Amino acid sequence: MKVLITGGTGFVGSHTVAAVAAAGHRVKLFVRNPDRMGPALKPHGLSPGDCEHAVGDVNDTAAIRRALHDCEAVIHAGSAYAYALPFWRSSALMKTNVNGTASVLRGAHEMRMDPIVYVSSSWAIVQSKPTEPWRPTSASGGKSTTASTSPSTRGLGGEDCSREA
Repeated sequence: MKVLITGGTGFVGSHTVAAVAAAGHRVKLFVRNPDRMGPALKPHGLSPGDCEHAVGDVNDTAAIRRALHDCEAVIHAGSAYAYALPFWRSSALMKTNVNGTASVLRGAHEMRMDPIVYVSSSWAIVQSKPTEPWRPTSASGGKSTTASTSPSTRGLGGEDCSREA
């Protein structure tokens, strides 16, 4: 199976690339900067030549569609973050983390990807009003939602993922 991975040059994404490749799947990275691939993959015993890549931004719908074109599945681990300012106040972060995520998931759904995996971020625990105290609403600590954009509940290895944790 060929899997598109966004955020593959980040910490979680690079570990995801290594796991997906180790499971025998073909990996295609969707990256903003291909120069970051080598340093991100090297600690996992991989090199940029071990996977395909497409250059683009999650806010560019056409680039997303081109990257998804020859893939069967997608893992969206791409996000933006900032330590210097409250992240809920940054329109650039909102654009990437909310609109960009929606674009990737929508494109994957429309192209009938299976599975579609979204790796959440700190946005999962953000309340609608940042001044409210944080209260976990699910076992994972984030807002509890059940959403499926994929017609199946199979994992990449074919395992049944339909049972609730």
